[in-house]
Formats: sequence, C-alpha cells, structure tokens
Amino acid sequence: KACLETLLAACKDGNEDAYVRRAAMEAIRALGEVIKADPTLAQDCLKILLEACKDGNKEVRRAAMEALWKVIKADTTLAKACLETLLAACKDGNEDAYVRRAAMEAIRALGEVIKADPTLAQDCLKILLEACKDGNKEVRRAAMEALWKVIKADTTLAKACLETLLAACKDGNEDAYVRRAAMEAIRALGEVIKADPTLAQDCLKILLEACKDENEEVRGAAMRALVELSLKQLIECYWDTKNKKLIPIIVSRCYQTPLVVTDSNTPNCQKIVLYDTAGKPVSWNKPQKEVEELIKLMKSQEETFSWFSIL
Repeated sequence: KACLETLLAACKDGNEDAYVRRAAMEAIRALGEVIKADPTLAQDCLKILLEACKDGNKEVRRAAMEALWKVIKADTTLAKACLETLLAACKDGNEDAYVRRAAMEAIRALGEVIKADPTLAQDCLKILLEACKDGNKEVRRAAMEALWKVIKADTTLAKACLETLLAACKDGNEDAYVRRAAMEAIRALGEVIKADPTLAQDCLKILLEACKDENEEVRGAAMRALVELSLKQLIECYWDTKNKKLIPIIVSRCYQTPLVVTDSNTPNCQKIVLYDTAGKPVSWNKPQKEVEELIKLMKSQEETFSWFSIL
C-alpha cells in the first residue's frame, strides 16, 4: 500500500519515461494479493491501467493489460469495465501482436465473469474467432486458449467455435502450439460433443489423425481430447477408422465400463454390448473376425481383464 501511490503516479505521468511507466505497471502486477484485499485499491488501479492501455508506447500498453489481468482476478466486479478496452485491442489490426496477445490472456482470466453474463460471452466469441485467423501464431494460440474459457463459460457457443478449432487441428502448416491449444479447447467441449453424433464423428477423425502428429505435446493434447468423448462414440468410430490399434488402447486404459461380447442371432456375427453408466445398454452386431480382432487388441493392453469379459 505504501508503494502503490508512487507506482500509480508513475503510470499516469505522461512526462515519465516509457520504460519507467512499464516497470511501474509490472510492479503493480505483482501486487495482486494486496489489491485483492482492498477493493478501493483495485478501483484506483483500474482507472489508471485502463488509461495506460491507450498509451502511445506498445510496451506500456502490453504491461498495462498484463497488470489489468491481475487486477481483474483480484476483483472480478471490475471485469465489465475492462472488457471493452480488451476486446478493442484484440480486434485492432494495427495493434502490436504482443499487445493483442496480452489482451486475450486478460480475457482468458475472465471465465467466471463471462459465465455470469451470456452477452459478454457472445461479444468475446466473435472477436476471438476472428483472432484465431491472426497472422501471428502467438496471437492465434492466445485466442484459442481464451476461446476455451469462453466455451466453458457458455457451452451453447460451442458449435460456432468447433469449425475453427478443427481447422486448426488438421492444418499441417499451423504452429504446433496453436494446434495443441485448439485441441485443449475441443477437450473442453466434451459434453457438447457427446450430445451430437455428427460433431463426434468430425472430432474423432481429426483427433485420431492428430494422435500421430510429429509433436509430442500435440499428440498428448489429442489423446486427452479423445478421452473426453463417450465410450459409445469411440467404439462406433472404431469400425470406420483405419487406425484400428489406437481406440482399443484408449478404451482399455481410460474407461472402466463393462463391455461384453456375446452370441448374436445374425450368422457369423457376435454382439458387443456396452453397459454405460447411464441409460440403456448399447449393442452392435459385427462380423466375428472383426470382434475377435478388437478383443485381441484390447487384451494386449495392461489391466484390461477386469474391464472386459467374454460370455
């Protein structure tokens, strides 16, 4: 508190050196916990930082937005006052890429606030989707990470986002960290995708392909996103995909749901029955050779036997 008056004075002094103003804002950013304990301090910081977001120096603008993020986290009631400034920075094609990225990172911190106001979510969605096509890879990644929070805040927006996210996942020319961010956002859509078989099919094909990505972090993100989908969707996809090994691995390692193979009334077929955690059992009649291959692949995985039985 003793320092804050001096720091805020430096931030708003138009005659002060830009690097000094930036250093003052970085010091304010470090005071998150102190500001959190005193709403009056948060209000004082907010006014000055919002003004600094329009500073003529890009480094100062970036530092202001990074500090703003901490102030918002300290007092989320100030979020609406900040959002207009942050969104304006995101969509300004003339703004410095690092300033745009800092603005999106601040928006990402507003998940709970956006959740309480669907109008805010809609405003954020339009701008973040546009930013996912930004010419700077760091901005695209920040946009997708912020989009993930917006989606979690309002899942009704998921379908509008999914096309952009899937396009980023399968773009071989896209930066690996952007692809990973897109998959993490898809992972947040698990419940939405489960409720729509068409979405599930589109996601599964792209995520299965991404599991072979040359980048380890992308492969991990793809696997984590796959696990968020339902077992029923994975089993259905198994029969249509060329990647016959990966789905049994995921099923045997990540699910503890009874999956039973029994006789079928159809000649040369067997019935696979899935006893899911809710609802009626789901079953498939499939050629015996294909079922035997699935069993073989699943049994080759560790810790499978307690999860899979043959009657």
